[in-house]
Amino acid sequence: MKKTVLKFLDFYIKSSIHVALSVVSLASISLSLSQYELSISMLIFIFCIALFAYNFIKFFPIIWDIRNHGFSYIIFFLSLACLLLSLYLFIQLTLLSKIIVVTGGILVLLYTFPLNKDLNNLASEIMETNPIVFNEDLTTEQVLEQLPYELAKRKRRSRKYLSKIIFVNKLNVPTRIIDYHQLWELKVASHRHLVIIGLGYVGLT
Repeated sequence: MKKTVLKFLDFYIKSSIHVALSVVSLASISLSLSQYELSISMLIFIFCIALFAYNFIKFFPIIWDIRNHGFSYIIFFLSLACLLLSLYLFIQLTLLSKIIVVTGGILVLLYTFPLNKDLNNLASEIMETNPIVFNEDLTTEQVLEQLPYELAKRKRRSRKYLSKIIFVNKLNVPTRIIDYHQLWELKVASHRHLVIIGLGYVGLT
């Protein structure tokens, strides 16, 4: 029983059904607040197109090499069925709705096929092999004082600008990564406020 439940939850998450349901919920709330007449076919269309679009973005890079990535054929056919059903329901939409859907489809394609060809480079070609690392016990002033010497040792001036600084503990294990500009903010800040914002991953969809 436990294995069956785990398999179901694994499929539920990997197939992005939870994302599609969230999109349907948000869309139905938005349409209700705008006093738009909801229909079952509209909600089904939103669910199908959201599931297909999300899975397309997530799985397109491995679609031509499915076997080597353990890709589920069930998810593939589920996404394909959602695409066909959404295309059928698309014909019944108003002209304005069709324009909005087509615009969203173009954005999905642009997201899937990035215009920046550098994204195909190997990690070894773009990674920083000798990052700037400081002990976490150092103060902000001490880090800023030592920073020019660390940059000079690595000859990092104009070719590779400084972005992130890594802090490690006594065991040389990274404990914190901060932005270079954040160092100056920490130095000049006279007082600080701690703000915690909670937002679910699906809420960003």
